[in-house]
Amino acid sequence: MEETSPIHVARKTVQLGVFSAEEVAVGLANGRFTRLDLAWTNGMAGWKPLGEWPEFATAVPSSPVDAEPVVASVIPWEQGKSLGSFFATVKLAILSPRETLAAGRFAFGDWLVFCYLALALTLPFQLIALFAFGSKNQQIAELMTQFGAAAAAEQFLATSEPPLWAAALIMVVGVGFAPMSYALTGLVQWLGQKVFRLQVGLERTVAATLLASALVLLLAVPLQFLGFNLLLQVGAALLLGVPLCIVYYRALGAATGTGAWVQFGISCFVVFILCCCCCCLPFVLLGGLTAGGV
Repeated sequence: MEETSPIHVARKTVQLGVFSAEEVAVGLANGRFTRLDLAWTNGMAGWKPLGEWPEFATAVPSSPVDAEPVVASVIPWEQGKSLGSFFATVKLAILSPRETLAAGRFAFGDWLVFCYLALALTLPFQLIALFAFGSKNQQIAELMTQFGAAAAAEQFLATSEPPLWAAALIMVVGVGFAPMSYALTGLVQWLGQKVFRLQVGLERTVAATLLASALVLLLAVPLQFLGFNLLLQVGAALLLGVPLCIVYYRALGAATGTGAWVQFGISCFVVFILCCCCCCLPFVLLGGLTAGGV
């Protein structure tokens, strides 16, 4: 058999490991693998059942495999919870998401903890930036003053500027609620998938959204060091937005088995629908009420 790249084999959502073509052929013959097991190797666009591989057309299973294999996921975080597995998962999810995430279990609880850990690691940088550079409201007021709106700046600060300790407390409390907002985003994304008849489970979509959001949180940490200048920070955020978007949708697409562009398109569709509901619908209702009154 012609030598090929290592082959990743998975059964449903469980990774069985990485094997050579000869090992896969032998595994099919002795019942270790089945023709329904999914496999992927370098150069393939996606996972494909072993029964559809021309290389293994002559490998005839001697007996079926009925029992589910007790094999851990290849995702480090799903193998064990530690800082080491956390950062190993972050690295793999950024550099090789398709090979790493495609066959993960993606239980909601695992990735909720993952997201909370990411927030806990980024929170100190946010607090340092807050106390070192002050709140954004102060910087906004300074910009308003530079553009000749000193009176408006004073009024803005008087009505919206909390003390630093209060802003820090709000930031800490916000960490407790942030993952729930990310989970809600995953729910909306799942509804978008249903519109396009994609068969991806709700739990998997929400868990994948928590993972992708955590990656973006970690990669955006350097922006906190630019807090001394609001315009510079905003400009850097805009420049970093494209690579962050790529990381987010590559991870989301790989974890859901759909693809980055598919998930990006669904997000655009969802945003469009939400904009229509939030912006256009009130005007339509107002117009209807006005017409009815006339």
